[in-house]
Amino acid sequence: MRLCSEGPSVSLIIRDLKHTHRVSLRFHQKTFSRKIGSSNSSNSSSSSSSSSSSSSSSSSINSNKSVVVVVIVVVVVAAVVAGLVVVVVVVVVVVVVVVVVVVIVVVQVVVEVVIVVVVVVVVVIIVVVVVVAVVVVVVVVVVVAVVIVIVV
Repeated sequence: MRLCSEGPSVSLIIRDLKHTHRVSLRFHQKTFSRKIGSSNSSNSSSSSSSSSSSSSSSSSINSNKSVVVVVIVVVVVAAVVAGLVVVVVVVVVVVVVVVVVVVIVVVQVVVEVVIVVVVVVVVVIIVVVVVVAVVVVVVVVVVVAVVIVIVV
């Protein structure tokens, strides 16, 4: 079996032991036509081809119908597969976009929480340093006052 493209037409060629079947689909501007043909293989002798010509023509018609059915099935399966591929690609793109948005939102929330924690820690450190400084100053003043009172 062979599928070939020739300009605006597509041909499916199927060969069995005695015959070659060719289904050709031609596309013109707004019209669509098909041509189905069958030719005997060059390996068969002329006497056998002449004796079997009547049976060959009826089997050729049945073979051509089966070839048309095969072509239709192939086209339908290809269309279904192409549709499924498009659906899968759309779903993957949507999932990726949702994941990226969620990650961005989570990162922003985490960054905001980290900023708040850092600000709180800095404020606590400043308050502790100021309190310790005030306590040290008060202790130094009290000690100096006590020493002055004792000495004087």
